[in-house]
Amino acid sequence: MPRRWRWWVAALTVVSLLAMGYALSLDPLRPRTVAKEQRCPVCGMYPALFPKWMAQIVFLDQEMIAFDSPMEMLRYLHDLPRYDKGRTAADIGRIYVSDYMGGGWLRAEQAVFVAGSRALDPMREADYPAFASREAAEAFTRTEGGELRDYAAIAAQPPRPHPVR
Repeated sequence: MPRRWRWWVAALTVVSLLAMGYALSLDPLRPRTVAKEQRCPVCGMYPALFPKWMAQIVFLDQEMIAFDSPMEMLRYLHDLPRYDKGRTAADIGRIYVSDYMGGGWLRAEQAVFVAGSRALDPMREADYPAFASREAAEAFTRTEGGELRDYAAIAAQPPRPHPVR
């Protein structure tokens, strides 16, 4: 391949990759940054203080609400009329959870959760730490106990009642 063609191929490759990244950043249902002052609609805590446990729901209208743990998010979802009278399950665009080990957002339906571990969430109760891979979740269970679950399994089970404060 002539030298100048190599330059054009390289330039087109870079432009294509930048365009793909730009298109992904325009995804209206992408996870959002949780502001320090944002509060959990269930317990009133500040999710940004607990990056290992955070969860968020991005609605179809692009509004986002954040939770300090997957358990609080499940409480919200199981009693939506109590916490958000103006929304229904049909308004939900995507659900995200924080990767307990590596940080960053995971789509809830792609995450691996651990149920029944010794790890306590910000409310000091058992919860569902989320992991990007089965291997990471298994490594966690070797030290903290618990059993692996997918999102469908934890979402189908009604969450424990909220602890009395």
